[in-house]
Amino acid sequence: MNDTDTRILQHLMEDASKSNVEIAKAIGVSEETVRRRRAGLQRDGVYEVVAIPNYRKLGYGVELLLGIEADGSQLDEVAEALSELEEVYRVSCTTGSFNIFAWLTVRSMNDVTTVLNEKIRNISGIDRVVTFYCIETMKQWTATGV
Repeated sequence: MNDTDTRILQHLMEDASKSNVEIAKAIGVSEETVRRRRAGLQRDGVYEVVAIPNYRKLGYGVELLLGIEADGSQLDEVAEALSELEEVYRVSCTTGSFNIFAWLTVRSMNDVTTVLNEKIRNISGIDRVVTFYCIETMKQWTATGV
C-alpha cells in the first residue's frame, strides 16, 4: 500500500458509499486512479464492504457481551460452535481473564435465558460464562490510524 491507497481507505472508512469521483476530488487524483486502486484493495482483501444492521431497530432489544472461559485444548471448537449460533454476530479469542468474547443480540430477556441455557451452556469446553448487558453503544465500526 502506498500513500494514495491509504488516503482512499481512510475515505472509505468514513463512508463506504462515497463515489470514486468524490474521493478523487478530495485527495487530488483522477477518478480512474481511485477506481483502479479501490478495486485492487478490495480484491486483495485489504477491506470489504458490509452492511451493519441496527439490531435495536430490527426488534432485537437486548445486546449482550459474553466473557467466556473455555478449556484451552478446546478453544477453537468452542469459538467455532459459538460462531455457528444465529444470535451471535462476533466471536473473538483473547488473552486475559476470558479467552473468548462473544457478542449477541436477542429480542427479549426471555430469549437471553433460552440462548444461555439451551445453546451456550451446552457447548462442550465452556467452563464459565459471564454476561454483560450492553446498555448503549457509543461507537461502532470506525477506526483511525490507517
